[in-house]
Amino acid sequence: MIGDTLAGDLVAAAPPSVPNDLVTGDGRRRVAFVPNVLQELADHFAALDRLRAEWQAEIASLEAAGMYEAIPAESWENRNGGGRYLRLVFPQHDGQRRKVYIGAYPSAIAEARAKIERRKRWEELTCNLARLAHTLNVAERELTTTALGLRLALRDWGQ
Repeated sequence: MIGDTLAGDLVAAAPPSVPNDLVTGDGRRRVAFVPNVLQELADHFAALDRLRAEWQAEIASLEAAGMYEAIPAESWENRNGGGRYLRLVFPQHDGQRRKVYIGAYPSAIAEARAKIERRKRWEELTCNLARLAHTLNVAERELTTTALGLRLALRDWGQ
């Protein structure tokens, strides 16, 4: 088992200046948890990879369903003293503010609002993907640093 081998290696590799109780006793208990931690890490990475795949699939379906290029504000107006008409006002881009007339039909309003909701969800998911990528990069860097530290310790002790 990985933990048993590592525990034996650490006991054998301990330099004479290291007190024996740091490597044996409590040290063995510390090393015995390694297989559990490795399994837990593997489980976490697999779960995060599944989550990433789910998010990417949902992003693809949102894009296929159609959405606006940004989240617009709703602007309601009356024309000729009549009913209420929906117009979407988009954030300014290159000095221009795009406006899209939707109208008063409930189905057109519902479709416009659905596109807005898809865009909001798309932005949430893309933000989550970026955060996940950063988290995984940090975890990979930390694990690599830990492995390198242990490798250098063994090398310094003649292993």
